[in-house]
Amino acid sequence: MKQERRSFLKKGGVAFAGISLLPEWLAARPKTGKKPNLIYVFPDQMRRQAMGFWKKPEYASLLRGTSDPVHTPNLDRFADESLVFTQAVSTTPLSSPHRAMLFSGKYPHKNGVKWNCRADRENQLDPRAECLGDVLKKSGYSCGYIGKYHLDRPEANDPDNPGHYVNGSTRPEQKCWDAYTPEPLRHGFDYWHSYGTFDVHKNPHYWDSEGKKHEPGIWSPIHEADKAISYIRNEEGQRDEQKPFFLVVSMNPPHGPYHSLKDTDEDVFRKHYSEEKIGDVRELLNRPNIPEEHRPSKRCVRYYASHVSGVDREFGRIVEAVEKKRTGGEHNSCFCLRPRRNDGQPRAYGENKNLRGGFRHSVYGTLSGKAAPPHHGPADGHARHNAFASGADGAERTNSGGCAGARLLKIFCKKQEKRKA
Repeated sequence: MKQERRSFLKKGGVAFAGISLLPEWLAARPKTGKKPNLIYVFPDQMRRQAMGFWKKPEYASLLRGTSDPVHTPNLDRFADESLVFTQAVSTTPLSSPHRAMLFSGKYPHKNGVKWNCRADRENQLDPRAECLGDVLKKSGYSCGYIGKYHLDRPEANDPDNPGHYVNGSTRPEQKCWDAYTPEPLRHGFDYWHSYGTFDVHKNPHYWDSEGKKHEPGIWSPIHEADKAISYIRNEEGQRDEQKPFFLVVSMNPPHGPYHSLKDTDEDVFRKHYSEEKIGDVRELLNRPNIPEEHRPSKRCVRYYASHVSGVDREFGRIVEAVEKKRTGGEHNSCFCLRPRRNDGQPRAYGENKNLRGGFRHSVYGTLSGKAAPPHHGPADGHARHNAFASGADGAERTNSGGCAGARLLKIFCKKQEKRKA
């Protein structure tokens, strides 16, 4: 009998608990005889408030302030059917440092990435670090990476133009951010469709596993969802069907620029955020905590909101592909979505400002299989993202020491701890 979507997704909850805990986590997986497939979706400037489910009574009390009036039906449904960690914290919510912590399990001063990677900085993920992809590959996984990487210092290694950086320069200019990642620096990812960082959202480019450049000419989340769905279906033999897979989908949007229709998906914009749909832009700027003099948001918020809703649409397509695999007999997949960071209001403050809105995140995920979850919806506990780790001990600080993931793991093993007073 075909399983309903809610029944399928409510069968379990998961958020990654740290590289050192992967063997323990895999041992606690549903006893289906197979290791679970892992899918990690990773939008960039997705504010914690930029999800519609915060309006619901069971979530509203867990959010300080007001949620953004955005259209996110797929994320909302996913949250309802997942375990949501409402107080996840990133200690360094800047693009490259956050990503390096996520994959290495180490703080910036240990993993080599203290600032955003670019050509004129001695700053990149330590090639010697044993990262998440390395660990999972050793554990028998096929590992795939799609989208923005931003963990390498750009080098003069353009596959199509030897001796040149990928921006065409022959020397490390300050504005050279984008990078080609050669195979030795991919940390266990055997399928590669990625780039360093590039913000022309409707004209993205990617290098594949062999170093061939691709320019699809469409809004990047659409292309990345297409590639993710193809990987999940294994349409081109991208992975070994006999192995479980780990797939990272790292979408750049939401990410600036937020200036015009050149930056976003036009269909989503016209359907939800055009002047015909929302006459007064102040309806989208519903948070009172940004002074009037710091409101370039008025020019950007319609485009930012359409980024969010466009990502929601593509996320829904990926979830649907996983569900179809489920109905086809493959029912052992873990899904985790983690927005990277937040701003006080779209473009009102930079991501590197020392503000609560920049550190706070929400992690939520599901695990399909036979093990019933302790509960779904908001988790009774905090999650701390110090490096890759998350914890559930209620500590509301961003300088926690050590990996607290073991405590988080107990939630999924039906041994949830009570929050400390």
